[in-house]
Amino acid sequence: MPSYLALINPKLARTYGGSEDALALFELSVMAESLQLGLDDADVKTLGGVKYLSFATPENVLTTEIAHLLRHSFVYALFEESGGALLPVEPPDNLWKFGGDLAGILKYSGKTNELFTRLLVNAALSAGGLWGKDRLRVLDLLCGKGTTLLECMDRGFDAAGVEVSPVYCKELRAFTKRFLEQGKLRHGERAEKLSAPGGVKLADAWHFEYARTKDELKSSPSHIDIYAGDSTRADAFLKKNSFDLIVADLPYGVQHAGKGHGSISPAVKLLEKLLPVCGGLLRRGGAMAVSFNTLTLKRTQAEEMMAGAGLTVHAAERTHDTDHRVEQGITRDFSVAVL
Repeated sequence: MPSYLALINPKLARTYGGSEDALALFELSVMAESLQLGLDDADVKTLGGVKYLSFATPENVLTTEIAHLLRHSFVYALFEESGGALLPVEPPDNLWKFGGDLAGILKYSGKTNELFTRLLVNAALSAGGLWGKDRLRVLDLLCGKGTTLLECMDRGFDAAGVEVSPVYCKELRAFTKRFLEQGKLRHGERAEKLSAPGGVKLADAWHFEYARTKDELKSSPSHIDIYAGDSTRADAFLKKNSFDLIVADLPYGVQHAGKGHGSISPAVKLLEKLLPVCGGLLRRGGAMAVSFNTLTLKRTQAEEMMAGAGLTVHAAERTHDTDHRVEQGITRDFSVAVL
């Protein structure tokens, strides 16, 4: 039975405040189940002062299948153990479109960690059984300056982001345009103003299409769409049932919790408004992952709300606690569900 060691990215100890082992094992378990890898003896081991994810596989699992675990948000490198030696597992040619760290380039205050964003995308992909499907369409309803969109670009997915801050949207638009130009990618851009019947403005939008070659740009371009608008009204300007995945990181703020809503926190109110929108925008079989501060929204509460909105909560493999401290006043967790 082949055995493997996956080198855990050492900087994640600072990101997850001591909860990285449980999160790494959770992500490994849902990915392995969805990829039908049949892993055994999964654990976190320390060798030479360095942490690894360790696991064994059945004899009939090919190394090329195992290599998909290089998309695991914790994994820095993957090795097969053989006679006391560690043999590097080569990544698939299409593992990343732009090197695997595109989402890490852009830095700004309040940014969701790009590797946690990767974890959310992996959890949603696994819940929906969507590994191996090309050209998925992903939506981030609270996209900020675009961490999720950039992660999806790196994976070769089409992505759309909705953000209420026009300043953030303009910065994301400028970054995307500059990246495409500097990368010498063939691309086009189209701006649009979206209005409801009667002329009421819904959103400003910027649509990018891009490809490596001129022919590919004509026949099969990739797409990035940025919308400066209200995410709770996104179903008024986005096509129904058009997304395979929805990812959202709810605001963490606790200073306003309870104000203006009695004992109900703004995070709860926001999720209540977003869930019907998500249900209308997801394709049947699509999945969503939403993260939140457990001091303003408990996971059990989020999952009850998801179930009440007609989604099927994907609670499998929660044998490890996934809540983790981000900073004082913020303990983060996430929920995953399928339409």
